[in-house]
Amino acid sequence: SPAAASPAASPANAAGALSPAAVKERVGHLKTLIEELKVKIDGVEPEIEKACEVENFDLAEELETQRKDLAQQLTDFGKELEVLQKDMPSEEAIEQPEADAKPEEKEEADAADET
Repeated sequence: SPAAASPAASPANAAGALSPAAVKERVGHLKTLIEELKVKIDGVEPEIEKACEVENFDLAEELETQRKDLAQQLTDFGKELEVLQKDMPSEEAIEQPEADAKPEEKEEADAADET
């Protein structure tokens, strides 16, 4: 519908025109998924080693395939997270106040020099 392409949707928002709240929620969800995947990968790697030690190469291969799939998901989620975080100006705005405070201090110092 033409209503979907409302001018209110920011063209800079590459996150599929998600609302800032939806983006924030997705970012939080991705961070959780990424942590879970890292834990799973860390759990699979010693299993692969054990399977190799007992020469159960079929199992080792199966686990390695599983590890590769998890690593691929990790990469995909990482890329999506990166894209979403670029589209979150609100986060940057929260982190900026310190940087904004410095120029004011400098101006005050300059004013003090003039007197």
